Amino acid sequence: MQKLATIFYFYKPFLFWSFGISIFLFILLGNYISLVILGKIFLILFLAYVVNESSFKQKLIFYKNLGISTFKLFFVFFIIDAILTMSILSIIKGFI
Repeated sequence: MQKLATIFYFYKPFLFWSFGISIFLFILLGNYISLVILGKIFLILFLAYVVNESSFKQKLIFYKNLGISTFKLFFVFFIIDAILTMSILSIIKGFI
């Protein structure tokens, strides 16, 4: 449970941008939540690449010291993001 809280701490700065991108993709791609999730997969992969190739890589040392691999960090990041995205977009879709 402590590792999940730590991963959520990593996710927290990206939360606002994630919702903004989700809504933008939802409007751009139509009312297809599956396409939005697919788009988010590509964005997570891009984020992982940017973090690994920039000065943000030093932040990953903290998570590695806690026993969380980079793959696990971004995988759980995606799962949390996908669950929140599907929930929010389902609510939005219900009102449209």
